[in-house]
Amino acid sequence: MPSARSTVVLATVLLVLLVCRPAFAQATTTASPPSAYEASKIKLALAKLGATIDPSPEGKLVEDVDVVPLEVIEDGDPAPAFLNAFHTTTRITRLRREALLERGERYRQYRIDETVRALRTYPQLSLVLAVATRGSDADRVRVVLITKDVWSLRAQFDMKLGPGGLDLLRFEPTERNIGGTLVSALSRFELYPNTLTLGAASYMPRLAGERLYLVAEANVVINRESGAAEGSYGRAGVQSPQVSADTPVLWGLGTRWQNAYARRYVGAKLVTFDALVTPEDDAIPDVLHTRALTTGGALVRSYGVAQKLDLAVGGELNVRELDGLDPARYDARVVAEYRQRRVPTSDRRAAPWLQARVYESRFLRLHDVDQLGLQEDYRIGYDAWLRAYPVTKALGSSRDFLGAQSVAQYVVPIATGYLRATTEALTEIEPDSVPELAVAANVALVSPSFGIGRLVIDGLAIARPRNFLNQRSTIGGEGRLRGYASGAFLGENVVAYNVELRSRPVEILACQVGGALFFDIGDAFDGAAIQPKTRRDSASGASFRSSIARSSASTSRSRSYVPACRVRSASTSHSSKRSSRAR
Repeated sequence: MPSARSTVVLATVLLVLLVCRPAFAQATTTASPPSAYEASKIKLALAKLGATIDPSPEGKLVEDVDVVPLEVIEDGDPAPAFLNAFHTTTRITRLRREALLERGERYRQYRIDETVRALRTYPQLSLVLAVATRGSDADRVRVVLITKDVWSLRAQFDMKLGPGGLDLLRFEPTERNIGGTLVSALSRFELYPNTLTLGAASYMPRLAGERLYLVAEANVVINRESGAAEGSYGRAGVQSPQVSADTPVLWGLGTRWQNAYARRYVGAKLVTFDALVTPEDDAIPDVLHTRALTTGGALVRSYGVAQKLDLAVGGELNVRELDGLDPARYDARVVAEYRQRRVPTSDRRAAPWLQARVYESRFLRLHDVDQLGLQEDYRIGYDAWLRAYPVTKALGSSRDFLGAQSVAQYVVPIATGYLRATTEALTEIEPDSVPELAVAANVALVSPSFGIGRLVIDGLAIARPRNFLNQRSTIGGEGRLRGYASGAFLGENVVAYNVELRSRPVEILACQVGGALFFDIGDAFDGAAIQPKTRRDSASGASFRSSIARSSASTSRSRSYVPACRVRSASTSHSSKRSSRAR
């Protein structure tokens, strides 16, 4: 596990790489050939336009930008084509406005790549491709954007079942593309064992014609037993997104609030707390009340294109108040133990901050990693940032300290895969102590494609040797320890790794289908060290992935997991009779 000091040093070293490395003229993307699905769509678009590919477009004069939007339901799809009349397709003028190259400019491949990446951030689009075609003479070229929308009017649905019954039922009627403008609006219905959440949200990628991303969301939480509203949460914000590597100035403003009861569920059952200081099983519902408000803003000055340096200044007001057990109802010793083991520390801070980030505008374009049959771009090279924030009671904060947060990452391309290493550190220093110190490390390997697919290996470790804020992490569920209930394990520290063999996709009735075999192992625990002889909790099994280009821009949402085996370790964290319940 890296120390906080080593992480800060590593981040600082990477900060100077901007001046140590030779400057490249532009951002670069290492591309792989289009998939069979993508190649068929390029062929279809060229046939519609009567155009041919220009093999060497760089530097030529852009004659025009052609947009070819494909129907959501196409010939050969099992669904009838008349259904296309019941959804909204993005306007051609709206798509053309997103292009970072205009008529009369010189063709630059990195600008085309940035255009594609910017459009792929929109969940309304399942497919985005760009090719250069021959112009009216040898010195001219045309840019062709090929897009395919997802079904705009939809009812997003998610259901999780646990051993105790229904863990979550989510239903979100959504219009993802109001009037073909890429503006989204949704309503929310979330049913948990004890609560019902009703809400609404709106997302706008442009404001007053400018590239400003606006989000507004509000939700109310209703107690199912009493029928009364018990809390709310939401957010609102506006920011200028970085759509190009040479965007010089970025900014953002936002606020987020939460006033709600946080209940911990495992297997659709409300977890109960059993204190070590009492002989009986206390069986107290694990519920804490959270009131939080975060408001902040940032201004970023971005330098460079291929090697980037971003200098940022901002400020933040962060207020957190958390209540555990009611002292009037429970033994004072139980209340104190619950606060120590489960309740994050209430804190109030108002402070400016400064941040420096260095990173590379290099990308690796792959297929069949997180999505099926579609291109995905991954940033490679170094990426590191360091933030410092002085917090003082003079501005209304609850304490005086100097905080520093750093992240250092390097991604190495390996043919049609990559190796990524990341380390993070958080340190908060008071005049006479270091109350907060947390470090984390992550290593991920996506192997090159081979005959049947590829291997994906991911390892994570989180340690909090100083934990004044009393933060804890959970694992279990879809991301880590699949096959266990969501959030089954809770602790200050986490160690976990996943090994997955993902198959190549096959097309069945216009649907990309793939499978995977996985083995997960991990644990979340309190304490200063991992016992080397303790066997961690593990799970193995198979998963199913599918992608229908008309239904979703992200294949990873369409997954199901079938655990074949689960192994629980013998707990060694407590010597009392509650060693198994104290987790």
